Amino acid sequence: MFPINYELLEQAKQNLSEYKNIYWIIGGACSGKSTICRMIAKATNILLYNMDDHIFGTYMPRYTENRHPASKAWFSAKTGLDWILSLSVSNFESLNRAANAEYLDLFAQDIKQYSPEKRLLVDGGISYPAILAQTFPVEHVVCLYIPPHESRIIWETVIERKPMQEMILGLPDGDKKWDRFLCYDKHITESCLNESQAENIRVFSRDKQLSAQQLCQNVLDYFGCKKW
Repeated sequence: MFPINYELLEQAKQNLSEYKNIYWIIGGACSGKSTICRMIAKATNILLYNMDDHIFGTYMPRYTENRHPASKAWFSAKTGLDWILSLSVSNFESLNRAANAEYLDLFAQDIKQYSPEKRLLVDGGISYPAILAQTFPVEHVVCLYIPPHESRIIWETVIERKPMQEMILGLPDGDKKWDRFLCYDKHITESCLNESQAENIRVFSRDKQLSAQQLCQNVLDYFGCKKW
């Protein structure tokens, strides 16, 4: 559906090569990325860069049909959510892999506003670690993992997540699209885990016996927070 633009990835890699103090937390939905990122930012005063805020905000007027065709198609669709939930799983993956490369292009442009010595923690935004690994050192990435069945429970029971369900159920064939959304969510979660393992990205599982504070400390230890 949409091919990955490897030229964008190569340019992003070159732009990011001099930045040695960027750290990235990825993972599926409901895995705790934003919670852990906020905790780390508070504990260390590291600058936090929330990818979702940019992907669905500041990047949107910068998506161009020539350079960012996947993102442009998605976000210029009259009803983007309905459009993406009408895709097959294979087309959904094709779109998202291409879009991940496009996000990295804009991230690498944005990062030029900071000094290479600036410490930066990036929250999410990338769902396919194999794409990120082509531009960014994997030792500066961690993946947070939650089993898909637990993610589904969170989507369907946690009040902060309910607006998404209500929005999708309000679409034509809402029940079918909600099931498809959960199917996509499972696919992304499993792909993120499998690709992280294949790329030697450290994976931390969200364990009910492990508090958010303990998980935060584990991530800090892996990133070498004592150096900060």
